[in-house]
Amino acid sequence: MAPHEPLTQIRIQAYDIVTTPSRYVQYTINLQGPVRSWTVTKRYSELDSLHHKMNALAPTPVQLPGKTLFSSLPSQAFNADFLTARRTGLERYLQAILHHPNAIWRRSKEWCDFFGIPDRKAGARAVSGSWWLKSESANGKDDAESWMEEYASVMDTLRQVRQYVVERDKAYARGDSTIASTAAMNGKKVLASLTSRIKTLEDALVRINAANNTGNNTVNRPANPPGYDDSISTVNNNSSRSSLVGGGELNRRNDMIATLRDERDALTRVLALPPRNVDRGALFGASSSGDSINNPVDTHQPSSSSVTAKTARKFGSAVPQETEITRPLSNAGVLQHQQHVIATQDEDVDALLTIIRRQKEIGNAISDELDVQNQMLDELDQSVDRTKTGVRKVNRQLDKMGKG
Repeated sequence: MAPHEPLTQIRIQAYDIVTTPSRYVQYTINLQGPVRSWTVTKRYSELDSLHHKMNALAPTPVQLPGKTLFSSLPSQAFNADFLTARRTGLERYLQAILHHPNAIWRRSKEWCDFFGIPDRKAGARAVSGSWWLKSESANGKDDAESWMEEYASVMDTLRQVRQYVVERDKAYARGDSTIASTAAMNGKKVLASLTSRIKTLEDALVRINAANNTGNNTVNRPANPPGYDDSISTVNNNSSRSSLVGGGELNRRNDMIATLRDERDALTRVLALPPRNVDRGALFGASSSGDSINNPVDTHQPSSSSVTAKTARKFGSAVPQETEITRPLSNAGVLQHQQHVIATQDEDVDALLTIIRRQKEIGNAISDELDVQNQMLDELDQSVDRTKTGVRKVNRQLDKMGKG
């Protein structure tokens, strides 16, 4: 499908209770793009339908706030606290999809149609005409917009490889070598396709540069009338075309390709499980006699001090040691691994917080329903007492009538 304008922000700041033709709740969703913002209103049922479509593509990072046990009750369905909690949960769900590294949901037709996201290529066609759009005989990557789309796809592939690295590290931590080997193998398979794709982007950038220069140097136009300043026309015509992909933009894209190569090489080294280097051993402390020999710091220590260190008391915390996860990683890999661990812990905390809030909502709903049931039981008890009193009066009257 054609590329659409990317969203930069999604907020659900308000909800409205509509009373006609029937009573229901609609949520006001504010969307922000690179150059414009707009608003759509959706019901919970529509968001639930979108959630099922997104799940059909891939499991979503966050679950949509579900219906509670008493959400169908009128007293609960239009409760302000309940609606505020649901609005917050819906906003968290949409933002999780918006900011997730995997763009499979954001690029789907269902997502774009649901929020009315405009076609980015249609906007480019309206502004710049059809000169720079893809022709039938041209390579797809030669189009400036298609080049950026392919670059974004390569970035998504790199994120997928990082996910495999994290999955491998977690499996190593659990001691599950089968899953770790499978994740590493999948990461290498995905990484193998990146070399040709990066080369395709590089070649396409060369063709874009050549086409840009050709468009600037060969301009077909009718002969100028007498007295017409040809230099002004040439400058304006060339600038209107070269501004589409100028020299600065080409340099930026060359830097982007260089960044792709660096990330690919770094992930290749991580997946290849390189041996531990000397700096890492010095950072985590020597774990064997060989490490102490290779450590340049130890060569400056006298032999007597090394003997004394074995028998002396140790103060403070223990020296950190290498683990099975950190041993094959470089210094940058350890930092990235720690960032992944922290991010995973944050996600777990957010998921736990969502569960606790949901349990609180259920508890509040149960408490409200119990109050209603207790009130009904009290009224029933009072009705029974009144009925008993009436029965006693009737029995006394019957006794009097029987004696008379």
